[in-house]
Amino acid sequence: SSSHLALEQRFIKSLKKYETVLSEFAKEIKKIGEDTKVIIRNARRDQNEAVKKAEKDKLVSEDESKKIQTEIQNITDKFTKEVDTIVSAKEKEVLAI
Repeated sequence: SSSHLALEQRFIKSLKKYETVLSEFAKEIKKIGEDTKVIIRNARRDQNEAVKKAEKDKLVSEDESKKIQTEIQNITDKFTKEVDTIVSAKEKEVLAI
């Protein structure tokens, strides 16, 4: 019947709006993840600068400086990977609704 068809069309239209909202939400999750990674990289930069200054001021040796910078990079990589994992899981969760 035509009323059944009209109802079905309205339902499909509502579903498409819902999918659009979920898609936008997933994009926002991704943006938050990228912003978080920028914060992590900025912290890495600040810490590396502090270590290089300590080396320049002879507070740490060149070897110690390199070890510390490697550890800073390892920590950066760990947190960046964690953010990627969380963002990916949340995106899938939202889009599975």
